[in-house]
Amino acid sequence: MELIGGVEVHRVPWLRGAYLRNPSFNLASFFRGLGLRWDVLLTLGAVASLAGVGLGWLRRKPVVACPSGVACTQPQYPGVVRRALAAIERFAYSRADAVVFLSEEERESFREKLGFTPRRWYVIPPGVAMSAPEPERVRRLRAELSPRGMVVCFAGRLVGVKGVDVLLRAVSMCRRELTLVIAGEGPERGRLEELAVELGVEGRVRFLGWVEGVGELLAASDVFVLPSYSEGMPMALIEAMAAGRACVVTDIGLPVANGDTGLVVRAGDAEELAGALDTLAENPELREALGRRAREWVRAEFSWERAAERYLQVFREVLQGGNSS
Repeated sequence: MELIGGVEVHRVPWLRGAYLRNPSFNLASFFRGLGLRWDVLLTLGAVASLAGVGLGWLRRKPVVACPSGVACTQPQYPGVVRRALAAIERFAYSRADAVVFLSEEERESFREKLGFTPRRWYVIPPGVAMSAPEPERVRRLRAELSPRGMVVCFAGRLVGVKGVDVLLRAVSMCRRELTLVIAGEGPERGRLEELAVELGVEGRVRFLGWVEGVGELLAASDVFVLPSYSEGMPMALIEAMAAGRACVVTDIGLPVANGDTGLVVRAGDAEELAGALDTLAENPELREALGRRAREWVRAEFSWERAAERYLQVFREVLQGGNSS
């Protein structure tokens, strides 16, 4: 245990491997939680929520679960794993004392994919910082990324659910000049680099690896793309909107109004994604307008203070057995 900002932080081990990391981490957390003093348990994701429901039952304490997307629809898992995840999600989220969604769109997507709405649920958007990076550093970074043409940014884990392969195929179909920068690491990186070569776009794509904080990268880009098949409320998207970037996302329940605060395309449709990128490359005024409205929306809807107060309200209500809101 260590103190970080006055908060006790207990670290637990986990096993490496695509299917071992989450189960091993949450099993270790389960046993650690048996020996700690706590009043409400907050869990994130399907496996953590399953472990949390068991821990809450043993300790007779309430559990608040955050799905952050629906795991059983993610394409990187084989069919048997997806069926197991669907059973886990239905069991855990139906038995949690409350479920917190990050947007109304996520709640509706959850209902469509899992076939039910939890008995007690809340919508609490996350908070986001609105500070701007130093302009000269942004200018130099932009010059390094691409001296001309539109710069498109993706930031996230390189795993199948993120749809980066679809993004690479879209880049190969684009008529307009652009550079795609990919910030992130993951088990798919090698395959994606090979795919870029196969598609003949290796000269238009830059794999940056892990980037510590993407604020400067977003500020140096023109467009942010999230081609995922499943998401909760991705902070990279909210940060991109806060930075005033035009965003292109898939139709998976993200809080983007098509044509107003961004562009929305069908998940897995490289041709439609390419069309959206070409549209933005051809219309800098549209990019500016989408980014401006996205920034105004984030400024109005997202703050850490507001999010923290809402979570405290949820904790009080589950401890008192209150109703959902």
